[in-house]
Amino acid sequence: MPGLSQLAGQIQNLGESRFPNVFAGVAIVSGRLNVYLVPGRDSGFLAAVSALDTARTPYQLVKVKTNYATQAAASQWMASERSTLAKDGIVADWWGPDPVDNAVLAALQMPTVKQMTALGAAIARIRSARVPGVPIPQSAAGAVSVSSYRSMAAAFLNAESPYRVEIRVLPRLLRPMQPATASVAVYELPGRGRALEPVLIALGRWGSREPGGGAALPIAVPRLS
Repeated sequence: MPGLSQLAGQIQNLGESRFPNVFAGVAIVSGRLNVYLVPGRDSGFLAAVSALDTARTPYQLVKVKTNYATQAAASQWMASERSTLAKDGIVADWWGPDPVDNAVLAALQMPTVKQMTALGAAIARIRSARVPGVPIPQSAAGAVSVSSYRSMAAAFLNAESPYRVEIRVLPRLLRPMQPATASVAVYELPGRGRALEPVLIALGRWGSREPGGGAALPIAVPRLS
């Protein structure tokens, strides 16, 4: 579907550069091009999209609540707070905006007992903050089990994020990467390199929709650390 892919890329560039408060993403789903937008003041964006579509390729408009700029900002917040989140028991392998779910998706590592304890303490710390609209699940006897870890981690991320965008944790928690053997060289990226991680994740999620044109498959981008 070269026509759909090309138009999707053009709309993505247009939305991010000129209409960040209206544009919410673009995706090819089941062979159909979906354009996601926040309704209101969208006439200029729609006119610009129509001008791009010189081949009159059909596409569907999907109205959502969160624009792409806000999702990207929340993703960048997760990147900048990575070390702090790790201290609170949350280690993310990848994350990034997902227009289909109108949320930021995150894949977390399977926690250790120490990380579950840290998350339990973090949840207790913010429970008294009474964050509007963010339910904080109560764990039995103040302990966090693996089964409750995912929902509690998602609640904590949404409570701590300064952006009003839903952060969802994928159901499957990823196993931590195995330590390198003596014969394998390991390199650590500097801060400038780490800043590219959300971009690579978003690119990977976009590419996962292309081969079959269906919904994006869960992908795990290796940690850049």
